[in-house]
Formats: sequence, C-alpha cells, structure tokens
Amino acid sequence: MLINTEALKAKLEGARVFERPLSVPVCVLDTNIILDLFLFKDAKVQPLALAILEGKIVPVGHFDTFAELTDVISRSQFHLTESEQDDLLDHWVRAHLLISDSLEKKSFCKDPDDDKFFNLACLAKAAYLISKDKKVLKARGKLKPFGCCVIPPEKFSA
Repeated sequence: MLINTEALKAKLEGARVFERPLSVPVCVLDTNIILDLFLFKDAKVQPLALAILEGKIVPVGHFDTFAELTDVISRSQFHLTESEQDDLLDHWVRAHLLISDSLEKKSFCKDPDDDKFFNLACLAKAAYLISKDKKVLKARGKLKPFGCCVIPPEKFSA
C-alpha cells in the first residue's frame, strides 16, 4: 500500500507529545500487540491493557510505527472498513505519547522492518519492548545494554 504521509501526519495532529521526566515506565508496543489490544482484544494482553489504562505504563510511538500500523490494518486479510481502520488509528493516538525526533537507523533484528521498534525503544529509553514476533524476541539481548527488556505480552506484569 502506498502510504499518504500527509494524511498520516494530519491524523497524528493533537497527539500527546512525549516529554521527560515521566513518573512511570515507558514501553514500545510492536504492531502485533497493538492488533491484540485494539482489534482482537486478546486475553493475553489484558494485564497490559489495564496497566496502560491505569497509567502504570505509557506506550510511546513514532510516525514510523504509526505508518506501519496503517499499512498492516489496510491489508485485505483483516477485512476492516475505512471507518474501522480509522477507529483503530484513533485508539493508537489516544494510547501513545508521540516522539517526533528522528529514529536512528541501527540494525538490531533480522527483519529490517522491526528495527524501527528497537530504535524507538533506545530513543525513548523504554523499559520494555513488547512483542510476540519471534525475530524480535530472538534479538532481545541487543536491547539489554540500553536497559530495555524485550518481552512477550504474557510476561508483562505491572
């Protein structure tokens, strides 16, 4: 899908902006976790959903991670209407603090599409990168020097 950058930027206008210091840990949510939270409402992510709702952890996002979500939910396999896609994107905007700084282009993972999540975790000094992607989980050791734990959602505990 060809992403309309201007439309995405407009969607992000009004998003809460990430600023330090925060009194709670910061996390980066992989696209598969966003889908589990807001589309599938998977029971495995409910403790995470509750922690976000209660403000015990704050997800941070970036234009690049938002663009990936936009691309993924537009795929025919999800059978989402434009309105449903819009609602999902609105959930993302409400749940995340937006970081507008440029992401570094360091390589962490075998799948270069996943590097944006690692680079965002480094930039945000995130406590967690939460994913169920096997390649992301396999590369977890690469974020340890940055103080970030890469974990699947069922390992998250507020």
